[in-house]
Parts: sequence; structure tokens; C-alpha cells
Amino acid sequence: MGGWRLRIRIAGLTVNTSSGTAKTIASVSDESDRPFWSVMIPTHNAGPQLEKTLQSVREQDPGPNQMQIAIVDDTSSGETVRQLSQSVFGERAEHHRQPAPLDIAENWNRCIDLSRGHWIHLLHQDDLVLPGFYERLARADEVQPEVGAAFCRNWLVDESGARTGISTLERDVAGVCEDWLEQIAVSNRIKCPSIVVRRECYEQLGGFRGDLSFTLDWEMWIRIASRYPIYYEPEALAAFRVHSDSETARLCSDGSNVVDLLRAIEIVNDHLPVSRRSELRQHAQRYCVSHALNCAQEMLNRGDRASAHAQIREAIRLDPSLRLSTHVWNLYGQSMLGWLRNHAIRQRV
Repeated sequence: MGGWRLRIRIAGLTVNTSSGTAKTIASVSDESDRPFWSVMIPTHNAGPQLEKTLQSVREQDPGPNQMQIAIVDDTSSGETVRQLSQSVFGERAEHHRQPAPLDIAENWNRCIDLSRGHWIHLLHQDDLVLPGFYERLARADEVQPEVGAAFCRNWLVDESGARTGISTLERDVAGVCEDWLEQIAVSNRIKCPSIVVRRECYEQLGGFRGDLSFTLDWEMWIRIASRYPIYYEPEALAAFRVHSDSETARLCSDGSNVVDLLRAIEIVNDHLPVSRRSELRQHAQRYCVSHALNCAQEMLNRGDRASAHAQIREAIRLDPSLRLSTHVWNLYGQSMLGWLRNHAIRQRV
């Protein structure tokens, strides 16, 4: 166990986590006529997928008394976001445009600040909710009022909307997850479109941290799980879109995702049971390495050698013993074969 921590120090990856704090979230000033739901949709220069995102909400809209719908636009160029919102919702949805550019955490926290509902759903501009999402997850409030968040299984979809995978089945029947903190502390098992959070949780625990990028959602889910029960719906009722223009893809392109994972692992340590902190941190660090190598394989499959090399580089920085790993050399071999194949094609043209 100590060896993992030693390798991190040798590799120069020890991170300073003292500077970041969670933004304070004020309570709703007017408690009268609050809707049950606040569906908050942060956007920035959204593509054509935004219309499908908005339509997926409109199809489940129970009306303004039960659901606040708001698009929170981070200084997108042009009027595309407003036009799409009006074409789908007319005047039904609120439209808030930031006066100056914000980072990811700031825009997500602005969504929370603008929300009025008892439960908040942060639905990103590329993702979808499927029929029954809000009805099923509302049951968490009925089953156990002290539940802090509820999430469902989710599909992975590509740019065209085709399903390419599905998240892990956490339990066979709907209900409160057992030992969830220990599971979520090792790896992020929740995609953003699949989770809703009681607004009171943000008021008690604060908003998203601005010192994290790839893992700001993961840190939040751990923070909530450390204080509240978490409800799970086993049916896949949300879809997370994977595509090359996403913020996730940008962070993975240069290995920033791995550095951010390590930072989050240190930050969340204080939220974990003292007796299991060392063990859970070790598991999370191992997941970090596995995540980087899996990302490298996926990138090589797409022909993106530069991004794959960035993932391999960060994995080796975390665990230098990987320099002798057959698996890593196989990845490098696949990269070289891809380069030779492309070079031969260019020579024939």
C-alpha cells in the first residue's frame, strides 16, 4: 500500500488541495409555490444535439407548477441557443445568458443559484433523458425523505445517438444503495445526466469546486454520499453522449484527466471513513492507472495516437513500473503499426 504513495511522490504528482473550496449555495428566499423539479441546462456554443436534449425534457414536462426549466448560457456566440430554446419550448423555458465567460464549475453553480425546485437536475447540452426519468426518480423522495440524491442506470450514445454501451447495474431493484460511499470513492460510477440532487444538499455542502475540471462531478457525488443516503433506479433512463468535441474529450487529449483524478483522490480523502482511507485511496489510484490505459486503447482504436500517448505518459508517471509492462509496450506497438500503415497509404497516393 505504501509503495503506491511512494511512486506518486517520486513521479512528482503530489497535489496541493488546500486552495480549493466549494461555493456557498444560498437557500431559496421564497418558499411559496416552489416546483418539485428544477431542470437546469448549462450550455456553451451548443451543437445540433441541444435540440434533442431540450425535446427529451419537453416530452416529460409536467407543467410550470411542477417543473422549472432553464437554459443557462455561458456567453455562446450568436443566438443559436436562444433560438433552439424558443423553437422547442416557446416561452415555457427560462433563458439566462452570462454577462461574461465562466468556467465549468462557475456555470454549474450558477445553475444551482438560479434553481427554485426542491430537486435539481443538471442536464448537459449533449445528453438526454428517456421516458419515465422524472417520474421514476421522484420516487426517491417518497421512499426515503432523507435521501440526498437519486440516479439511474444510463446508456452511452455516440454523436448520432446510437447506443454504444450501458453503465454498470448497481442493484437489481430500485432502492437505497448500500455501502455506496466506499464504491463511489474508488471510481465515478455516475454520469451527470443520470443523477438528480436535492437542493438542500447543495445548500448544506456547497456547490462544485472550481479547482477541479474532469472530476468536479465525481468529487460532488462523493461529498453527498458521505452525508446522505443515495437512491438508485436500475432502469436506464438517461443517455450520456460520447463525442470528440466534448469537454471530456478535450481533457483526455493531453492527459489532464489523469492529473485531475489524482487531485480529486486527495481532496475526497477527508470524506471517507478513517479506518478505510488508505485502502480506498490505493484502490482509487489503481483505478487511475487502469482508466488511463483504457483511454489509451480507445484512442488508438480511433487512430488518435497523440492523445493515446498522453494517457500512457500519465499512467507511467503515476506508476513508473509500467515502463516494463507488456501491456504498455503492446499499446506502443499498436501505435507504431498505425503510423506505419498511414505512412504507407500516404506514400502510395
